[in-house]
Amino acid sequence: MSPARNRLFFVIALALFLLAETVLIKLAWWQYSRMHERAVYEQTVSEAMNLAPIEQQKGLKDNIWRHVILEGHFDNQRSVLLSNQRYQGRVGWRLFTPFISGDVEIIIDRGWIAGAVEKPSPKTFMTNISKVEGVVRALPQRNGWLKGPVHDVSADTLLFLDIDAIEAGEMSRQPVYVQAKTMTHSGVTASITALDAGSPHKSYMLTWLSLAILLPILFIWRVKSGVSSRRA
Repeated sequence: MSPARNRLFFVIALALFLLAETVLIKLAWWQYSRMHERAVYEQTVSEAMNLAPIEQQKGLKDNIWRHVILEGHFDNQRSVLLSNQRYQGRVGWRLFTPFISGDVEIIIDRGWIAGAVEKPSPKTFMTNISKVEGVVRALPQRNGWLKGPVHDVSADTLLFLDIDAIEAGEMSRQPVYVQAKTMTHSGVTASITALDAGSPHKSYMLTWLSLAILLPILFIWRVKSGVSSRRA
């Protein structure tokens, strides 16, 4: 192969190497940034959970992960179940009931109900409790373009927590929900679901960083091998 052609191949290989190395470094940095964001978020959640409870029914969107005390009454007729919910390794349901407090409505996650096979009736768990303590939670987001249905076969069963799918009442609804710490019925286990584990950003970062370190070594070895073979 002529020297000119060798130089051309080297320039192309070098350009591809630099492009790949840039991509790997950017991916490693992206995962590091995500890891840092996650750490900051977890710290924010921890600080919010350690604050004293608030006693208000409005402005809850600005108090995510805060403990809250609400007074009012449940609208039991509009309770719904969220299917395929786990608690201590068991599959069951979570019960959601609108709670009227003053002139607003807050959706309350009253807790977990056993029953992996047979669906219970939400009306079985009616309550007249007038005071609830819980934790303000942000509404989950559905990612991707293929979202599927929200309701199961019946209107009182949800496949995904979408509070707009719960029958509207006369009061304006807060754009959050509250997970109850207060037991509202003997058949409902009140529990605060843990913060989701999230993606293993540290593992991803180390993977991309390792590849970014390995690639130059392989490139230099390949260049030296090519030079040695041409000399031979």
